[in-house]
Amino acid sequence: MNQNETNRMDNRVTIRSLSEYLKFIEDVVSSKEISSVPMLYYRGEADATWEKKAALFRGKSEDTFNLKDANWSIEKDLINSALTVYPDAFGKCPNAISRLVKMQHYFLPTRLYDVTSNPLIALYFACSGEFGKDGMVLFTKSDVRLTSLDDVTILADLAELLDVSDKSVKNMFDYLRVYDRIPAASNEQSLERFLFKYVTESLLFQPPMDNERIKRQQGALIFSALMKPFDNENEYQIMKQELESTNVISEKMKELPFSKCHEVDLRTMFDDNCFYINKDDKVRILQELDSIGINEGFVYPDLEHQMKTIKFKNLPKNNFEYDLNKVY
Repeated sequence: MNQNETNRMDNRVTIRSLSEYLKFIEDVVSSKEISSVPMLYYRGEADATWEKKAALFRGKSEDTFNLKDANWSIEKDLINSALTVYPDAFGKCPNAISRLVKMQHYFLPTRLYDVTSNPLIALYFACSGEFGKDGMVLFTKSDVRLTSLDDVTILADLAELLDVSDKSVKNMFDYLRVYDRIPAASNEQSLERFLFKYVTESLLFQPPMDNERIKRQQGALIFSALMKPFDNENEYQIMKQELESTNVISEKMKELPFSKCHEVDLRTMFDDNCFYINKDDKVRILQELDSIGINEGFVYPDLEHQMKTIKFKNLPKNNFEYDLNKVY
C-alpha cells in the first residue's frame, strides 16, 4: 500500500446508520473548505476495494476477457458493434455523447463513470450488493465542476472516431472535420486550443435527463480522460502552461503526439476523505433507506426491480443475495 492510500485510509469515516451518515454529509457540505462549491457529487461502491475506474478500464469485463490486454481499438470496436447490431436503438441518438450515455445505461463497457448529486443514492449503492465486503461513499473534490455537454460531446466524437495509433491535435481536428463533427460555433484555433487543454482531462458533466432512471438517481457522469501525451508529459505540461498564459496554440503544440489512454484512475477526482460502511451494517442501513423511500424500486423504476423491492421488504432473510445462514 502506497503512502497516498495510507493517508486516504486515515481520512475515512466509518458510519453505522443513516442518521449518522446524514450528520457527516451536513458537516461536509457546510465545511469552510468547500462552502463555495455549487454542488458535490457522490459515488457509492458496494466493495471499497473496487478500482475507481470506468468499466472500459477495469481489469475484466463481465465476459471475463481482459480489457487491459486487448488491442486498444476495443473502445471503437464496442461502439461500432453496438451501432451496427442495434441501429434502431442508437441510430436516433442526436450525437456521440448521447450514444455513449445510452450504451452505459445498458451496461456496455464505456469510459463513463456514474456519480450522483444525491448522497442518499450513493449510500444505497454502497450498501446494495457485495454483502461480504465493506462499502464506501466518495465525494468530489472542491475544484471539480461541471463541464458543458457541448464540450464533452467533442471528446465523445473523438472516442468514436480514433483508433489506437498516436494522434496530434492537428490529426484530431482533421478527424472532426472529415467526419463533419466540428461544432458550428467553433473555429480552428479555438477548437485546437480546447483539444490541447482538455483531451487529457477527466471531466464531470450532466447528461440529458431524458429517462426516468437518471432522473430518480439524480445522475451525472465523469468522462474519463481520452488521451495522454506520448512519452512527453513534462513537455506537455510546459506547453499547457504557455497556452494558459498566451492563449495562442503554436505549431509545435499542434504536432505534439498523444496516445489513447489504456486506463484512467478516477480516484483523484474525489476528496481524500470518504465514508466507509461496514459489511455488517449494510442490510440495516438499506432498511433505514427504504423507510424514507430510497430502495431498489425507486432507483430502478422498471417492473423487475419493483418486484425485488417487494421481495426485500417482505422476505429479507430469504433474498438470494444475502447470507441465508445469518440472522439480520
